[in-house]
Amino acid sequence: MAISQLSLAGWTQGVRREVLPNGLTLLVLPEARAMHDYERRLASEIEMLKNFHTEDMEVCVAVQKGMNSGAYRPGRLSHLEVPIWHIQRYLARKIREATCHAGF
Repeated sequence: MAISQLSLAGWTQGVRREVLPNGLTLLVLPEARAMHDYERRLASEIEMLKNFHTEDMEVCVAVQKGMNSGAYRPGRLSHLEVPIWHIQRYLARKIREATCHAGF
């Protein structure tokens, strides 16, 4: 079993919630919880999540500073941001479909 089963198992049956002291909730498969090194894997997963979110916050702050600088000019997305454009188009299509079917 992969470590990712500790937190990315929300769409499967039999998932249990692991609520941590800091309020973070992880979704855990029973099989993952039964692993002999579950506590070590859980600690590793928590550390990875902390690092990921810390890095994400730092990037968001830097982007906001850049957008407020005199050098920023609005425009099209960079070629490096094509995946973002694809996700935005996908979500827009799904929202249109949902609202059309719901009669909005």
